[in-house]
Amino acid sequence: MREWRTALAPKLVLAAGDRNEAARSVDVTWRCLENRRGRVLVHCSTSGRRKWNLAEGGRSTGRRRIPDPSGLLSSNKMKKRVVGQSERTRCNSCDRSVPSYDIVNVTSQEHGGRALCSECYNKEVAALDDLSTFEHVRFEPVMLADCTGATHEFHFRTRLFGPGVAIDAFELINNHPAGYEFEIIGDPEGDLLELLSRLIEKIRRGLSTKHLIDHDLGRQIADHQIVRGDIGWDEAEGGSVPLLTIDGQGITWREFGRMLMSFEGWQFKLEIKDKSEEL
Repeated sequence: MREWRTALAPKLVLAAGDRNEAARSVDVTWRCLENRRGRVLVHCSTSGRRKWNLAEGGRSTGRRRIPDPSGLLSSNKMKKRVVGQSERTRCNSCDRSVPSYDIVNVTSQEHGGRALCSECYNKEVAALDDLSTFEHVRFEPVMLADCTGATHEFHFRTRLFGPGVAIDAFELINNHPAGYEFEIIGDPEGDLLELLSRLIEKIRRGLSTKHLIDHDLGRQIADHQIVRGDIGWDEAEGGSVPLLTIDGQGITWREFGRMLMSFEGWQFKLEIKDKSEEL
């Protein structure tokens, strides 16, 4: 999880809550966190023991509701696909119609809630962070082959966040990011083309190994006995267990457990890393 601090509202006025508690002004510290699902959260804590988490424009996930800080809160959480739903969304800033996966939902006190394309969002973040040299680059999709010779088309999305810039690479299934997904983080004032080159090399390394093999008894873990993949949300299970993406394929928690039973009595090592890190 990436983290950076931000100088949003240094003080917050708390309304009276409990009967023995009066309204008062408190010093607060804000932390911006981006989790592995690409969702930006804002964490607020006071000098005492009380803490709150804000997500998507100030909806508190703690036990109290607090107002939005002055600044920009954002979430690029993917919208669930609805049959018949348009796969394109109009940017509220440039008025262009872009693929829905290229939209960042932004909330601020000045403008309220807006849907911005990646380019407009990056321009606003660059202006807030005084990144005068940053220039948004729109990369064309590329085709890469895996170790079996099968080809995969990767699309790219560039996003500024706090002290860095991330480039995401992903396949599209039903016009939504899915399958193989990769990410790399670099200096926002660096060369984005060089960062893209490093990302493509990372993709090649990721495609060079198959972790699962087909067997008469169903898919099994490959002989090298190492499995790499992504942890995702399983809508069918209501998020109670993850949906894994291994070799670009969705694998249910139950199916992966069945594969592990081939190693009953063995040991294992589970290592979890951010999507931008090397596995």
